[in-house]
Amino acid sequence: MTATRQALLLLVRLGGDKDQSPTIWNDCCQDKVDWLRLFDLAREQGVDAICVDGLARLADAGMAVQFKADSPEEDCYFKALGTSMHLEMEYRLYHQATTDLARLMMDHGIDMVVLKGLSCGACYPRPDHRSYGDMDLYFGDRWRDADKIIADKGIEIDKRHHHHTCYAWQGFMVENHYDFFDIHAHRSSKRMEAYLKTLPLKGWQTSWDWYLPSAQLHATFLLHHSAAHFAGAGLVVRHLLDWYLFKKVEGDRVDWQELERAAVEFGKDKFLRVMEHLCEFLFVDSSFPLDEVEQRVLADMFSEAPREGWRRWWSRQWKYRLSYSDNGLVDDFTMLWSHIIRPNID
Repeated sequence: MTATRQALLLLVRLGGDKDQSPTIWNDCCQDKVDWLRLFDLAREQGVDAICVDGLARLADAGMAVQFKADSPEEDCYFKALGTSMHLEMEYRLYHQATTDLARLMMDHGIDMVVLKGLSCGACYPRPDHRSYGDMDLYFGDRWRDADKIIADKGIEIDKRHHHHTCYAWQGFMVENHYDFFDIHAHRSSKRMEAYLKTLPLKGWQTSWDWYLPSAQLHATFLLHHSAAHFAGAGLVVRHLLDWYLFKKVEGDRVDWQELERAAVEFGKDKFLRVMEHLCEFLFVDSSFPLDEVEQRVLADMFSEAPREGWRRWWSRQWKYRLSYSDNGLVDDFTMLWSHIIRPNID
């Protein structure tokens, strides 16, 4: 591992886990760190604000990293600091929009569960330093009622997608899930979907009137979601940090034996093992031994080689085999067909 990547991961450990001691920074060869590359990597891996938090912890411990005044390194640091401030502002708007929607639904007797997003962010020391995208929401069998409430306000509902409808709410895109996953994209997804709907839905209710998913549901959903990301676009450090912090905060509420059983049943056991070992290596102990497959996944996370067309299709087959139990070639046709057919949910 290069000194730059090592420094990045040490800062993520410090910024993402308040129980990590600043003394771990003593393992860093600072004179060999390419800070320009480090800040680029942090942005690419979705952890630039987390790295800023790590630097702040070092400063608080009297171990501040000094950047030469008016240097490119200092400029990159200030840009990362600006990103942190932007995320804080965006988080306030995002959180308020989520709360307003939850309270609107509550006024109509509908409970709102937040998938991913704020439910993952709740496990972070600084939820406002995690990046957020669409609002992934689940209303159970009241999802049609939830859409009607929105439509009655004159907001257009997009029903062209499998497994969720979409609409704009206070400047953010909402995905109202009637299924957790696209059951048309992979043959195994229909069985996984049926299993997820047997698990307890709601965890604890926040003081803002939306619910986190139950820990068992959240763990199973994150596992499948991370595997899908890996097989498609690929993993970044933030995906694994989500998993690590979820386990740290909510792990005592998860039946891990049942999760492992389900992972075997749905062909996610190999990916689960890889994810667990990579979290140990990245966020706990950099001397943790990784096998050949795990090293390949780690290299893919930091790969800079873009692939397009058939090269991209061919290059991801090994990732598909690690993430799904289905036949990759057959599922490619399944996914193609899922793009041709349109959902009929009216």
